[in-house]
Amino acid sequence: MNKFSLAIIGSSRIAQIHYKFLKEYNFSKVFFIGRSTNKTLDFLKKNKINKAKTVEKRKINKKNFDVISICNNTNYHQDYLNLIVNPPKLLIIEKPIISIRIFKKDYKIYLKKIYKKFRNIIVVYPMVFLARSISDFINIKSKIKKIEINYYTSGDERGDEIFIDLSPHALTFFYEICKINKIKLDEVVQIKKTIKPKIWTATIVYKNIKLLINFKKISKKEKSKFFVKINNLNINRITKKKKGLFINYLEFKKRVIQVQNPMKNVFDGAINSIVKKKLFKENKDLTNWLMKMTEKIYLIK
Repeated sequence: MNKFSLAIIGSSRIAQIHYKFLKEYNFSKVFFIGRSTNKTLDFLKKNKINKAKTVEKRKINKKNFDVISICNNTNYHQDYLNLIVNPPKLLIIEKPIISIRIFKKDYKIYLKKIYKKFRNIIVVYPMVFLARSISDFINIKSKIKKIEINYYTSGDERGDEIFIDLSPHALTFFYEICKINKIKLDEVVQIKKTIKPKIWTATIVYKNIKLLINFKKISKKEKSKFFVKINNLNINRITKKKKGLFINYLEFKKRVIQVQNPMKNVFDGAINSIVKKKLFKENKDLTNWLMKMTEKIYLIK
């Protein structure tokens, strides 16, 4: 990557995470783009990013970047997707690709337009790789009939906003476990959901499998928790922070195993996709399924 340029759109905690992983690929030039140049400069100073330059949002249509990473607020993804004139070799987008709350049923039209404009999109789905790690280390012998996914984390989202914020984690994890175990996801038979200010739960029933989702917004003082139950097997993901990055472990049956940070897998895969083009199609297929499920669950009364 030492001949490639990188542009990161955003100045949030997610942008910081993207940069921490992407800087390891030694891009020749790094640029940060945001709605406010002052805010972007403050972000660079706060995070001690000294070798990056800033670009004004309004000038993005005049620039050429080899790799672009969009990690601003999802509600504004379409602003930058519309502004970019010169498609990069790789376009990384933080999940979800666009907001179902904004586009509703029209998301299909816009998504088709975006995939026609950019044929090299990788949406960030770390839970796909967590699902693969579980499958690598844990032998689930019996046929999977039920998966329960629990995610407790902080944030200001309330009600259905909790679903929009956290569903890409749960649904992509579920998708990959089913794919690995060759479970066909036919049409959904039934959806039941319960919405409270800080809690969002749902039961999604397919012909061959049932998915239970429990989301909860907790205080910033509490530690985030992600744990799943596959049939009767409880699996807990443990994270520990070291040198600014999270070390991931799987805890099950009184065992604890360290696994690679799924975000590392995501960015390795994204960079490799510049050569291995089939990864773009795999990611696109997952994105289309995810948006379809998100629409179905979000819009149901």
